[in-house]
Amino acid sequence: MFHYIGYPEKAEQTWAYQFNETILKELKSLDVPFTSWPNGRWREEQANELKHTEAKETDVWFVAHPFHPAMRWIQSKKGIKMTRIAGTAANPYEIGVIYNQTNQKLEESHLSKFDLILTHSKWAHCLVISAYPNLAGRFALVGRPTDFSALTKYKNIPKQKNWIAFSQRFSYDKLFVIEMETTRRLREKGFQIFHLISDQMYHSLHPSLLKWAKLHHIQFLVNKNRDEYLTRLSQAEILITTSISDMLPMSLFEAIYLDVIPVAPQMMCFPEFIHPDNLYPPFDIDFMIKLAEKKPIRHHPISFHEKKAVIQRILHELEKRFGIKTSRR
Repeated sequence: MFHYIGYPEKAEQTWAYQFNETILKELKSLDVPFTSWPNGRWREEQANELKHTEAKETDVWFVAHPFHPAMRWIQSKKGIKMTRIAGTAANPYEIGVIYNQTNQKLEESHLSKFDLILTHSKWAHCLVISAYPNLAGRFALVGRPTDFSALTKYKNIPKQKNWIAFSQRFSYDKLFVIEMETTRRLREKGFQIFHLISDQMYHSLHPSLLKWAKLHHIQFLVNKNRDEYLTRLSQAEILITTSISDMLPMSLFEAIYLDVIPVAPQMMCFPEFIHPDNLYPPFDIDFMIKLAEKKPIRHHPISFHEKKAVIQRILHELEKRFGIKTSRR
């Protein structure tokens, strides 16, 4: 039996919600017997049900977030415990590290509770192996399960000439200060610049930050749902990221699949799936603007992260390492 406890996220525009949905749909399509437990806000009866659930040695407990409180009940149960690395304290620019919410000692303590730890980019994989050598044998590079088929209906939406989008979190780890200066310079060259943001994220911005952004002419396009977001993203010619902290951003995958030209820093995970002609030296605004003007159309390999391929790799790791076959096929 495959037990899944996902990310505690209900907003459909977030990567965490999409990850949960993709995992469950793919397990079902592969005929893998599974139980989906609540992702968050556990009621007492649900917690009691989990506590008293009998487990077998061949069960797999996939707890997406390694810090999930349900591990206090799962840890002592039979079966394989599995989690994944979405962000890590081994990255000094991780948002949790910036706000002193986590550290490597705490993270290693939580990761040590798991038998198998999934990573989704070579950069993240190398980062955690270097940071936690005692756990090195537990990491497996499998990719990020992405449902590209759900994006197909947006591929034929016409592009708007000289439209450029930013779509990542408007925060310190995404270097919004560089985004503001880049936006100013690109506007001077005749580009239309938008920052796509969910309704939930927009209203969570601190009022002083929102005021500062507007003073610097950041034009937010607030999206009420995922359909609205993907419709607007598909109209952009270019998507730019100024991030200095990304394990593997879904927003770039979505843009590439929708034939939006990506522009990203030549660092972290980006060189793994973005053509060199679309990468700029970190923090180099002049180079970034030249790429926006050139609009280089290149091939960007993202098929490694197609959902079926990733889930098959996960199932293969379970069979290879622990002799567990989960699919009925």
